Parts: sequence; structure tokens; C-alpha cells
Amino acid sequence: LRPPISAGGDFHLVSSDLEVWPFRVSPICCEAPPPWPFFQEDPTIFQTEYQRKSLENPFLASAPKTLCSRLSRARREIQRDIATLSLEMLHEPPREATLSPHLWANADLPSCSNSCDIPTVCINTGDCQCVMSICAARQRLPFSSFASSSALSYPSPKLGPAVSDDPNFNPLPEMVQQSSWLDILRPQAARFVKAGMPLLKVHVGELHPEDARWRQEVGTSISTLKDVGCFSADTSMEAALSLIGVAKEDAEYTFIPFYQRAYGDEERMFRTYDYSRDTNPFFDPERAILPATFDWGLCSTFEWNVWDFRRKRGSDIKQYVRLTTGWTVMADLNSPCYKPHQDVVIPPRACLSRQLAEAYSDVSRIRPARNRSLLATFSGSIWGTGSVDRMKLVCSPGGGYKYSDVPNRRLITNRDGLQTMWGIRGNYTYLDSFNDSIFCPLPTGVTGWSARLVEAMYAGCIPVFIGAIALRPFHDMIDWSKISVLLSSGDLNRIEEVLLTRYSLEDVEKMQANVLLARDAVFYPADNVTTAEIKEQMIDRRGPLWFALQSTKMRMLTKWPMDDVYDRP
Repeated sequence: LRPPISAGGDFHLVSSDLEVWPFRVSPICCEAPPPWPFFQEDPTIFQTEYQRKSLENPFLASAPKTLCSRLSRARREIQRDIATLSLEMLHEPPREATLSPHLWANADLPSCSNSCDIPTVCINTGDCQCVMSICAARQRLPFSSFASSSALSYPSPKLGPAVSDDPNFNPLPEMVQQSSWLDILRPQAARFVKAGMPLLKVHVGELHPEDARWRQEVGTSISTLKDVGCFSADTSMEAALSLIGVAKEDAEYTFIPFYQRAYGDEERMFRTYDYSRDTNPFFDPERAILPATFDWGLCSTFEWNVWDFRRKRGSDIKQYVRLTTGWTVMADLNSPCYKPHQDVVIPPRACLSRQLAEAYSDVSRIRPARNRSLLATFSGSIWGTGSVDRMKLVCSPGGGYKYSDVPNRRLITNRDGLQTMWGIRGNYTYLDSFNDSIFCPLPTGVTGWSARLVEAMYAGCIPVFIGAIALRPFHDMIDWSKISVLLSSGDLNRIEEVLLTRYSLEDVEKMQANVLLARDAVFYPADNVTTAEIKEQMIDRRGPLWFALQSTKMRMLTKWPMDDVYDRP
């Protein structure tokens, strides 16, 4: 069988002696009701986590087979380690450790895959580095969900949605008040915060005189929110740091101003870095922070996909950038632009920050899940990186598919006519759709997620991440399993079924309350606010800067094994 030679052409039977290129048929949308098994083996959306170094997306690749192969290799690696264990190892001197993350023995290895279904989580094949997963943390404390609550008692109180006969009753304000923001943190992050250590002391470096003149000429244009393309998280971080910054001699880190989207090239970054280093006798290249808020982060370039990036740039990343701690929006585990053991993932700045604050800063104005009309909604462009996932998402199941037909449904709300909206917005405005949808899918793009994450969380919509090729903002601090949902691309054909059967209303409203406890961590101040408001939002209310400083300090205090030590999950 020979494939069509032109778009819309027919297949042809040809002689078996002819050389015919292999091909696969990968439907993206189907009129029949789900399930659609072919979604599990779609090479056009083959996750790059299974192709760590490939220069092309192999259309004959198999994600399940690759995962099975890695699990087999990881098992052999564990068996080999167990076979070489001996009591004599207890008497060996401790391995040498360093406070320099770039000297870690595994620093240059690609990231291992993670699976929440295996005891180790990390699929360590011996030739990769384990990274933090987005799996739910395994709790050893029997009342962990109440450990930080002021209502701690025995028997444990029930922190769940209140009961009321009023159909318009909103339990969210009370649930948020009863809960503690410490409960949304990872266990190790909660312990670190409870230790009460002072915030990281940071000195804000000076711009090179030539760039300082340029900054004065452009004024506020590089920090002002626009209708689209708001990449100004770097200026928001700098403005807030300037309010609490310390002198050069007292600093633990130096923040290097860098306006990645406004600069357009690396020349200004090099110049400012060199100027900060040469004018600061206390400058330490391993204790420098460099913000990167555009698509490809510290690589300061642009390509439409990781395959083109690898072909054109390889593993190119400047040496001094390798030493710095990046505050980066891009957290793709498959590119050299992100160092998972060293960089801090920060959220993007939402262009609609002012409108979001005006509409939803008061929690009582956020609709609880029980009173929302939409199960899930997505309306966005379907071109560029991740386009196949977005096309799958907006594909409506055919065959008279009804939610009432879903077996073992657990999510029952006050809205009998719960619906989904894919590819359309109906009578909703963009922001209103977030406040009337229980779940908000976030298909992957160049960075794995976008400012849509901020908009969804601020309106109390539970994020649904598609795939795990990119880490989340402050993933080392925030337990994203408590405030979001993770689906694979292969589950998109049955997303309604998964959301309706995996969670009850109690689960959803607890998750929604957690989202509201975490939303300040991803929300930057709008334009034209006072310095007092900047400090309150970014530090006092535990905004993006507070989390970035805590995450950086945890890294500063971490010791990394050297020599040939491979980390263990």
C-alpha cells in the first residue's frame, strides 16, 4: 500500500518489489464516541521526554515501548546496585560534596523520566539525573492535611465544603480561611519555611552606562503590560528587589538586570554581566541571578520546537550562564536552556493582571465549583508547538456522547447541565469563562504552559496540565498535585470521563481552595501601583519574589555529591 503523493489523494496498491517509504495514519479527531485507542500511539505528538537528544521527531516512535524499555533498564540498574552492596561500604569515607550545583556529578546528564505508578518515581537508567516529579507527595503524617491548620484537634476537623440549602451559597471564603497556605507546599519546603530563616539577601546590580541610557530613553515601555506578549516578569522582579536589596558587601547573591524580550539579543546581557562583575569586588559568578522571561530562557534565542533548536544550537549555552542561577519561565526538561537542579522556575506575567485584580481579588466573588456551569473549557490558537494537542482538545466527541452515560461518575454539582466548551467561547468573555469553568486545560506550547495558567488560577479554575515535559513555577516549593490535574496527551479523547470519575465535589472544592491559597505566588502587580503595594504583593503576601527568594536560598544551602555518585530517588 502506497500513501497518497498529494494532499487529498488516494492510497494505491503497488508491487511489493517497489521501494515504499513507511508511513502511519494518525487520526486527530474522530466522529465516533470515545475511547480512541490510536491516541495512545500518536507519533506526531510523541513526547520529547522520550527523545532526549534526537534532532528529529521520529514518526515511527512508540511512547509506551520507550517507557517500557526505560523501566527495564532502570530495573537492571537497581539489580546491579543491589548485587554490589557490601557491609564494607559502611566503613568507606563519606563522598565529597559541594555547594556549587554545576559541579554535581549528574549536572550534565539529561533528565530521567518520572512515573507516579512506581515506588521510586524516578526511572533512573543510570545515564540521567533524577528531577522533582509532579506526583503527589507521599505523606507519613496521618493528619498531614491539618498539620498547619489553626483548627488542629482530636478528632480532626473536616475541612471541606460546607453544607447549605441555598443554591447560591459560596463555601470558598470559609474554606480558604480554615486552610493554611503551608498545606500547599511540598513537605521539605514547608519544613524549610517553618525554620524561619531570613530571606535571601540580594544586591541589584547596575546596568552598563550605555544600557542605562537606553533604559532611560525607553522609559516604562519595557515594563508596561500590553494586550499580548507580556514578557516583563523580569522588570517586576527587579522593581520589587530594589525595595529590599542590600549593599554589595552584605549580599548573598547579585541580581543582574536583563530585559530579554526588549533587548532582542545577548549583547546587552553580556555587557551588563561583565559590568556587574567588574564593578563589584564581592561578585561571585556562582551566586548570581539572571532573569529569563522569554520562550527559550537562558539560551536567548527562538525556535518553534525543540527539534529545530537542537539542530541549530546543539547544547550551546554560555559558560557564565551555566554558573548562574536562572529565574526562568522556560522549564523544558529536554533543552540545555534549563538546568533543573540549579534554576528557579518563575511564572509569566499575565497581560490581564489589572482586569484580574479588579474582577477576582475578593475571594467571595469567585464562583465555587458546585455552582459552575462548565466542566472544562479551552479556546485558543491551534498553530505552533503543541498544535496537535490543541486540535485534539477542541475535537468534540461524536455519536451522541453524554455525561450521563459516564459510568462511575463521582463529580456531581448543582448544575445538572454541566457542559464543556472546546474551541468556542459562546456568550462568555475571556475572563468570565475562567470563573464559570471547574477545570482549565493548559495544552503545551514552547514553554510547556503560558500566562493562561495565571489567569486560570486567579479566577479559581483548576489547571489541567497536558504532559510532563516542563516543570511548573516554584515546583520545588509548591505541591502542584494539590492544586492541578495532570493528563497525558493520550487521555484527551476522554478528558470529560477522567475529570468526572477521578474527583468528587469535595475533592474539587478542596483543590479549588488550594488554588486560591497558591494564586498570589504566580501573580505580579499591575502597572502604576505604589512601591508599598509592590512590596505587599511580592513579599508580604508571598508573591512571586518571595517564592523565588526562598527557592534560591534552598539551592544555596544544598550540598551536591561529586565524583561518580548518581543521585537516588
